Amino acid sequence: MQSDDEPLTSAEKARYWSVAEGGGTDLLAARYVTHSFGRHTHPAYTMAVVIAGGEQYRYRGATHRAAPDQIAFLNPDEPHDGSRADEDGWCYRVMYVPPDAFACLDPDRPHRPFFPESVVPDPELAAAFVAQHQTLAGLPSLAREESFVQLLAVIARRHGRGLPAPRPVGREPGPVARVQAYLDEHLAETVPLARLAAIAGLHPLSLIRAFRRIVGMPPHAYQTARRIARAQALLRRGAAPAAVAFDCGFADQSHLTRAFKRIVGVPPGLYRQGTFKTGQGIAP
Repeated sequence: MQSDDEPLTSAEKARYWSVAEGGGTDLLAARYVTHSFGRHTHPAYTMAVVIAGGEQYRYRGATHRAAPDQIAFLNPDEPHDGSRADEDGWCYRVMYVPPDAFACLDPDRPHRPFFPESVVPDPELAAAFVAQHQTLAGLPSLAREESFVQLLAVIARRHGRGLPAPRPVGREPGPVARVQAYLDEHLAETVPLARLAAIAGLHPLSLIRAFRRIVGMPPHAYQTARRIARAQALLRRGAAPAAVAFDCGFADQSHLTRAFKRIVGVPPGLYRQGTFKTGQGIAP
């Protein structure tokens, strides 16, 4: 019988772990063939280099394809998905870098870059990224910290730009913002669409359309993404997946596992293990 934490198909493998660099950077090394990521967001900058094959994803209103010798960038809190672009899938390495890691590069002029191009050809930097990623799978050292900071500086200088001007916001939160806040505050509850529509003051269909236009995904996908983010935080603290499922509003551990794997790329048990233990071996 297959357990809830059976990670991937026989042709797939993945490792997810965390390091202290950057104030807590998460890393993923994986080979995926049939796996696909549901639409979701990350609070961190997502940077990836494909080693073999190709990945495609929908991001900022367009479909992008990442291949070897390129670097893919996703800005924080931007909705996206992910799936294979080639029949054989893709093999890649990913860093999820906290925004403050960039702000701390120059304490006199804190700066969080914006990456306007999602996929950029840069073979030299892609090779440096992969080498750094491999180093972060080993033991911490001063040299490792130095090279990590230097890599971020080069990435920001070559491909980052200033943050775009924020959209003007009135004194009162808009309908979608009110719904987001309600979902965040009632994360573990089953919330009917009618209640959300009443909070927004919109017809249910109008709310779905407005929410998708502003947030980039419908309310249920936003709720799931927020639940997964909460689950990740609990798992990092050592909570058991079964307890996490209950605390985050999932029907049971199997429900959590399916949603978690579709967004994070590994099931919760392996995520918890990788976050706290140094694994043996790593996906190519």
